[in-house]
Amino acid sequence: MTSFRVARGSDTAELSELVRFSPRNVALVDPTLTAEPPFDFAGRVIWLEAEGLARRHGLDFDRVLRIMRRTATDALGRPLAPPAPGRDNLLDGLRFHPSLDEALAYLPPEDALSVFERTDSGALSRRCRLFDYLADPTTPAYTFGELADLLDALGRHLERNRDPLLRTGYPQTSFAPSPWLEWHLVLLSPTKLPVSAFGPPVDPSAPAYPSASPLPPHRVRLLYEEGSLPTDGDGNLVYRHVWSRTARPPAWSEDGPWVVRSLADPAPVEVCPYGEAAFIHGLPPDVAAHLEEGRAGLFRVKRDIVEACVRCLRARAAGALWPAVLRILTDALLWPEAQRYLEVEDLYWRSGVGDFVVPPYTMRPPDEVPGTLSALLSLVGHVEKELLVGTFDRTIAGIAEVLPETDPAGLESYFQAVGQPGQAALDAALDGFWPLEEREQAFWEEYRSRVDAALEGEFREEVVIRARVKRRLVARFEPQIRTFAEWQRAHLEATGSLPVLHLAQLTTQATVDQAIFRKTGTHWTLTYGGYTAHVKDGHGIRLVAHLLQRPNREIHVLDLVAVLDADRREPQESHESLGAEGLTKLGLRVAGDAEGELLLDARAKSEYEQRITELGEQLEEAMAFDDTERVAIIEQERAFIAHELAAAYGLDGKPRRTVTSAERARTRVRKLIKAARQQIAVHHPSLAYHLQAVKTGIYCSYSPDPTDAIDWET
Repeated sequence: MTSFRVARGSDTAELSELVRFSPRNVALVDPTLTAEPPFDFAGRVIWLEAEGLARRHGLDFDRVLRIMRRTATDALGRPLAPPAPGRDNLLDGLRFHPSLDEALAYLPPEDALSVFERTDSGALSRRCRLFDYLADPTTPAYTFGELADLLDALGRHLERNRDPLLRTGYPQTSFAPSPWLEWHLVLLSPTKLPVSAFGPPVDPSAPAYPSASPLPPHRVRLLYEEGSLPTDGDGNLVYRHVWSRTARPPAWSEDGPWVVRSLADPAPVEVCPYGEAAFIHGLPPDVAAHLEEGRAGLFRVKRDIVEACVRCLRARAAGALWPAVLRILTDALLWPEAQRYLEVEDLYWRSGVGDFVVPPYTMRPPDEVPGTLSALLSLVGHVEKELLVGTFDRTIAGIAEVLPETDPAGLESYFQAVGQPGQAALDAALDGFWPLEEREQAFWEEYRSRVDAALEGEFREEVVIRARVKRRLVARFEPQIRTFAEWQRAHLEATGSLPVLHLAQLTTQATVDQAIFRKTGTHWTLTYGGYTAHVKDGHGIRLVAHLLQRPNREIHVLDLVAVLDADRREPQESHESLGAEGLTKLGLRVAGDAEGELLLDARAKSEYEQRITELGEQLEEAMAFDDTERVAIIEQERAFIAHELAAAYGLDGKPRRTVTSAERARTRVRKLIKAARQQIAVHHPSLAYHLQAVKTGIYCSYSPDPTDAIDWET
């Protein structure tokens, strides 16, 4: 938390009153001043404010003046600069916090003065500031559950606004439940600035807008506070963006803010459709094209990250959030894309993109732009910080425990709780916020370093390597190189180092074309494409070797299972010759037919149906006699029969059958061969790619491309 909203009803003097001062009034500020006192603007304003307050409420002037001097700060809450000759110490602003005028609005005069006199001014100021901050609708003051529910609702809101977001980068409606969440996620890589978010309606029957012409941003806030802007049934503002062929100049320049410049010299607006509107001032067309093309991908990133935040909040899993978010970002964005999103943020800020987020975000971070990648990462950091530190969750939960005692319905000020039964507990909850914020600051330092490290080292870049290959060899060369490169990348990212390569010396063409798949002791020697590797023996490797010995021949899975028997039979022996006894030795049951046996035959089904009819009659009888114990027994038996029938028949009413021996063998063989391919890919990627020619099913085969036929030495 870096700043606070100005307290409701704070005492800010009109600077125009300064012109009425005369030198003789200086003595009224401080009787101890010399004949030529310093020119103390702030002291005079404080004196006049105290005099007016004492007169309006009938208070002792001296008591009021002491309180006003103690609570006076500059606009940023810092102590006032000491008076100096010729220096205006009102240049940094003047405010009173905590505000005695605000306290007098809710407390009897004597009680209000006593609160300021008996309470430490620093503690009272912090409580009032924090109360105002938590009450501000743009503050993320949510518990875990509330934040998860709001993020869930925001995900649905984004889906409803998908079309306008993808087309223009702006939503059709605001997200009324949380202006803070809307600020972080509302925009989607806009490339054009509307001249207004509210234009006159096209439909004459639509609710009248407050103006017949497009509303500039500096009028929107006033109309929003008056409740004059159009809304839908859920209280969300309904936008009608107006576009212009002329780019709006930057929001800030050497000549001052755009609002001031536009009032002094209004620029003509040439209204046009979105497709004809000018890009943001200073945005190159090629960058704009990339941003618009990437909207769909960025939309998915935001949606997936919102869902990840909801899952981690529901599960209280702080440690799982960042890995999930980093995986989403790095899978969806390459480093040049992430860099482009970050670089355009400065242009967004200078162009005033945040001016079109309505309602106005009064507590917006000074250097943050809505809807950008930085804002998204800031949201993720907030969720993780809450799960680890719980700054808002603990504070809000602590306040909620005393709400029934303080009767906070409609509380607008901290002073409404002063003197109430729950004030002590409320003060304890508010005071507990500040130690948590100190821990929060340490978290944000670590989080920023973590994000910077991820941006530097975790995002991927495309690596392009060009090689000239004879055209007739491209079909063989490109897939193998791609497989090899993917293996190298996976190994490097997993271990931090490249795998050690044992490259065979290039000799004659005969050596390069040599193909060996031979068992040597406990390992297999695999030679293919001029490279030799050694892998450990396994069932899947044996099956692959068996198929390589019989190219272009379909072999039944039961025959392949027989290969794995400890007593190795002759290759020509098939599953038909093994018989039931031989298959049983291999752990395979002989099914009654090719399709498997019925789980429930016709006779059993008939008996079950008859028993259900009997149980129905018995149930009616038991219910008639109000025999609850017997009813429970009958219901239990009926449920058992229903479960058996459901297991024996599919949803379409067809009877289910047992899994056959062939089906079990097919599953086993497929898993073994898949594992063998993965094992080979670690040591010999090009061979693993070639072994895609091994097909599995009830009948398995090794069927290489005729142009790639190989005579294997096994």
